[in-house]
Amino acid sequence: MSKTTTKTTTIDFNSTKGVNVFCYGQWQHYPSKKKAMDFFLDGMRNSEGSENERYTTIYCALADGNRNVSDGVYRTPQQQAEVEAVLG
Repeated sequence: MSKTTTKTTTIDFNSTKGVNVFCYGQWQHYPSKKKAMDFFLDGMRNSEGSENERYTTIYCALADGNRNVSDGVYRTPQQQAEVEAVLG
């Protein structure tokens, strides 16, 4: 899988521009790693419980240098398989 379409945009997973995040059941594209990390760091600071775990999971994956990341929460086994195919 190299591309997917969300409600607002088509995400090219092979592009070297920005990062792609799967969170709350959908993909979002951020134009820069810094913008994504700033967003998820703010989320970590201002949330608790499972929401905080999602933000932390994504922030740490971005900090490790990954361009395509997930919160690790999936609605169906099919969705999980599709996301994991992108993540490699």
